[in-house]
Amino acid sequence: SLLCGKASELKFQNFTVIYHEECDDGNFRDGDGCSSQCRLEPYFRCRISIGQSFCERTCNNGIVDVDTGEQCDDGNTVNGDGCSQDCQIECG
Repeated sequence: SLLCGKASELKFQNFTVIYHEECDDGNFRDGDGCSSQCRLEPYFRCRISIGQSFCERTCNNGIVDVDTGEQCDDGNTVNGDGCSQDCQIECG
């Protein structure tokens, strides 16, 4: 939407319902949990406080979070150990 990435201009609004955004962290960067299109990114959880999203990565914390797309979580970013750095089960 036209308001995506402008959380600071619309404080105290429920962006998800009103503006069809899943999140809004006030910037247009991908890879921080809330995409430039204001969509939740895989392996992140976001909470809204004072009209802005605060996102944290769930992958590689040692706890499997299937709601964010993790298949496994061994607490590290090493590939080849059965669980990839993106928390997906590796074959072999």
